[in-house]
Amino acid sequence: MTHFLACFPTVLRSALLILVLIAQGWLLAGDVPPTVPEALSGVDAQVRKFPGVIGAWGLSIRSGQPLNETQWAAVGSVPVTSFHCVGAFIDADGLAQLANLRVESLVLEGCHADGDAVESFARMTALRRLAFSHCRLGPGIAAALARIPALEDFSSDHRLVGEGIGIIASAPLLRRIRLGHGAASDRAAKSLEGNRTLEGVNLWATGAPVLSETGVLSLTTLSGLKSLSFSNTVVTYAGSLHRLKELPLLTALTLDVVDISVDDLARVQADLPQVVIKATRMTPEQRMKWDLSRAYLEKQADLAARKAAAEASKTDTPTPTPSEPIAK
Repeated sequence: MTHFLACFPTVLRSALLILVLIAQGWLLAGDVPPTVPEALSGVDAQVRKFPGVIGAWGLSIRSGQPLNETQWAAVGSVPVTSFHCVGAFIDADGLAQLANLRVESLVLEGCHADGDAVESFARMTALRRLAFSHCRLGPGIAAALARIPALEDFSSDHRLVGEGIGIIASAPLLRRIRLGHGAASDRAAKSLEGNRTLEGVNLWATGAPVLSETGVLSLTTLSGLKSLSFSNTVVTYAGSLHRLKELPLLTALTLDVVDISVDDLARVQADLPQVVIKATRMTPEQRMKWDLSRAYLEKQADLAARKAAAEASKTDTPTPTPSEPIAK
C-alpha cells in the first residue's frame, strides 16, 4: 500500500488514504458503538451487532423483571433501531413501551404476549424484521402482525403462529418466513397455499416430525419463491418433489436432514439445473426416530379427533321436553 501511494502527489495521497480508511470502516460513525446508559446497569444490557442486520448496532436486554419508567427512558435514549429482548420483562407493558420507540428489527425470547398486548405489534409501523423464540403468544397475534406495514422478514417457533402464518403472510411487504420446531407443520404449509408474494420460506421442523410430504406439496404452490428450505421430513420425487419445477423463480433449494433416495435427488437436480441444491440425507437412526415420533403424533391426533367427535355427539342429542320420558 505504501509503494502504491508513493506514486501520487502528497495531497492526492492523503485523499486516497482517507478513502481507504473509510472503505475499511475505520471512520464510519456506525462502527462506534453507542454507550449503554447508567440507568440500565441493573439489567443485562449490551450494545452489539446482530446477525442479519448489516452495519447497524443494536441493543440487547435480558431481564426477568419488568423495567421501570427510568429504565425504559434510558432504552429510548440509545440511538439504535434494532433490539434483542430476552425474558419476562416483555409482557403487555413491555410491548407497549417498545411500540413507543422506532423499532426496525426485533428479536423476542421468552416473551409473553396475549390479549390486548398483541395490538402493540401493529403500532410498530417501522418494523421490518421480527423473530419470536419460545414466546407465549395469544390467538390474536396473527391478525396483529398482518397489520405491520413494513414487515419483510418473520421468524417463529410458536405453533399458534405457525397455524396462522397464512394470515401473517398477508402483510403487504412480507417476503421471507422462517418457522421452527412445532410451527413448521403441514398445517402451516397448507395455510400458505397459493401465496404469490413470498420469496423465501424455511421450515426447520427439527425435533418435531410435523412436516410431511403433504406440507411439501403445499409449498410447491408458492409461485414467487426464490429460496426454499425444509428439514426433518421424508419426501419422494413422485410424492411431491416433481412439483418443484413449477416454481419458475426458484434459485436455491435446501433439504436438511431429509430422507430422500439418491435416485430421487438426481431427478430433482435434473429438473432444476438452474437451482443450487444442498441436501443432507437422514441417517437410518434419524429415520427410525422420525417414524416412531410420527406414529405417536398421528395416534394422539386420532385420539383427539375421537374425543372431539364424542363431545359433538353429546351436544347433538336432543334434550327431552317435560312431556317426554327420559330413557332409562
